[in-house]
Amino acid sequence: MDKKISIILSTYNEAPFVVQTINEILNNIKNVEIILVDDNSPDGTLEKVKNVNNPNIKIFSRKFRGLASAFLLGLINSSGDIVGWVDSNMKSAAAKLPEMIDQLNNNDVVLLSRYVEGGSDKRSKQRIFCSKLINNFLFLIYSIHV
Repeated sequence: MDKKISIILSTYNEAPFVVQTINEILNNIKNVEIILVDDNSPDGTLEKVKNVNNPNIKIFSRKFRGLASAFLLGLINSSGDIVGWVDSNMKSAAAKLPEMIDQLNNNDVVLLSRYVEGGSDKRSKQRIFCSKLINNFLFLIYSIHV
């Protein structure tokens, strides 16, 4: 697939992980732009990203926080034919992006999730329990699986 790919990264205090994730994206996807939206991270996230010094990275720095509005800002400023989003602290998820892009030949939407067939959850037992509890609660209220 020769289409331009835009990947949105929303960051807040991701200094230990963000450069690895960016490198994983740049090493595995041709013709990619990365739109990074940082929500005023005090841990030096923005400085680490600026040190990557790659013209395919668009950086936006905001004074407030919010995942949905950060994603929207990234979406508005993307120029790709295909737009994706990945957690900036999940290098392993970024490594799966080429496979996901290939799946777009036969699908309109591709989702990588611990909750889909083949997904796995490597978080702590406490986080897994809380996540399942919240999902079951949402199912009771809305009668849909999240």
